[in-house]
Amino acid sequence: MESLIMRCTVFNVLFVLLTCLNLCFSARLNPDIIIRSRDGSQQPATPSLCAIMVQIYEYPCEEHVVTTPDGFQLPIHHIPHGISGSTGSSQATVVLQHGLAQGAENFMLNGPSESLAFILADAGFDVWVGNTRTTMWSPGNVELSPNTQSYWNWSFDQLISYDLPTMLQYVYSTTGNKIHYIGHSQGSLIALGALSQDTSLTDLFAASVLLSPVAYLNNSQSIFAKDAADLYLDKLFDLAGIQEFNPLQGIGVKLLDLVCASANFACRAFWAPSTYLNYSRVAYYMQYEPQPTSTINIRHYAQMVRSGLLQKFDYGTTGNRLQYSQENPPIYDVSKIPSQVSLLLAYGGKDALADVTDVQKLIQNLNCQVQTLFMPQYGHSDFILGTKANEDVYQPIIKYLRANSL
Repeated sequence: MESLIMRCTVFNVLFVLLTCLNLCFSARLNPDIIIRSRDGSQQPATPSLCAIMVQIYEYPCEEHVVTTPDGFQLPIHHIPHGISGSTGSSQATVVLQHGLAQGAENFMLNGPSESLAFILADAGFDVWVGNTRTTMWSPGNVELSPNTQSYWNWSFDQLISYDLPTMLQYVYSTTGNKIHYIGHSQGSLIALGALSQDTSLTDLFAASVLLSPVAYLNNSQSIFAKDAADLYLDKLFDLAGIQEFNPLQGIGVKLLDLVCASANFACRAFWAPSTYLNYSRVAYYMQYEPQPTSTINIRHYAQMVRSGLLQKFDYGTTGNRLQYSQENPPIYDVSKIPSQVSLLLAYGGKDALADVTDVQKLIQNLNCQVQTLFMPQYGHSDFILGTKANEDVYQPIIKYLRANSL
């Protein structure tokens, strides 16, 4: 039996690998494969998230756009108050930051009764929801076209150095208030990276909540993450000259369908396992997620899985010498996050990506003020899309934020 399972596993791996090679090089020879949507139609112009997901519920919403030092235009969606309309000078400011292959909609997809953005607004917070570069809500770059290689030449290093500081500085200067930050998955990673390398950002934060915090991935059980790393699919993308990874277009659709079919988990690679996800809504979620990211960013995550380290992008020995003046990439040393920083880490016992062992390693390495909220039955997306998240997670978060607003 074991030998049969091994033969089947090897066959599946080879099948996925060979199919990926075929898809990658087909995409390279046929550029049109990566610029059309799942149904073959051209993508529409940048839509208004405020109109689509916020104002339909009669919540106020403003769309602000900031520009990073390298020219990317990032929309920030502002919900100044809830339905009650209560505002005031004492109103605490909250910034929400999404995860990998997602956008600001992630905090709104389940409507006012279950989505964190609305729940915080109704609780009296001044809510700002950020987007990193290349989400479906992002206008683009002031100089670069999405059809150029330079447009996609980034990883989460640039989100740490450019995107997050730009958004935080804008919100801070606009409101005059210190920021209560809530980041999910990649949103937690870039906060940890930013605070570890630029301690001046500490002055902008009142407190931070990290949901499904990602800092180390060597124990990750995510099928998508492990397969991408073990099969070096990230390097195949690079070899094929593919800069954009978009799971809802062209090669991304084909690869997602392939993985979902071979693993038989109904396209749950980006959500599962989730205990409290309403799977009847997955078709709706997939109208908006997953969203485009760069293949270099995917490579960076694959490097994290293989190395077990939270470090800058590894360009190889020669490339690292040119980029960093050293053979190995610099580490994002979370132990250097200043002691006055207050963090609440909320993590789940069934999170396949942010494994409990990896989160506990992060907690041990932190020297700042740390509180934890452990949810034994929660998977990675339950903290954002789970039907019980309001009661289990959001109300404790509100209590924590209020305690740190005094």
